[in-house]
Amino acid sequence: MREHFNKLLKMTAENERDFQNSSSCYICGRKYKVSDQNKPVRDHCHITCKYRGSAHEYCNFKLRTDPESIKIPVIFHNLKGYDNLKVYLMSPVLK
Repeated sequence: MREHFNKLLKMTAENERDFQNSSSCYICGRKYKVSDQNKPVRDHCHITCKYRGSAHEYCNFKLRTDPESIKIPVIFHNLKGYDNLKVYLMSPVLK
């Protein structure tokens, strides 16, 4: 699953202007300080690779998504003719 999350950030000219002109973190709302070790970074979605906003490095790190923890819901329908009892018995939700 990790190979789907190693894509490059997609920045438009408007995104770059937004980042360069930003004065505060879009996550916590605090203003950036010149002496701050917690420098601004370009936050982006690691699935779509789209820029979300300028954020403190620490705030951005807190938003990190572990690809192994993502759960995708699966819905079964129209099981006519199938042995759906096996599906129910194998389901981890019912155990």
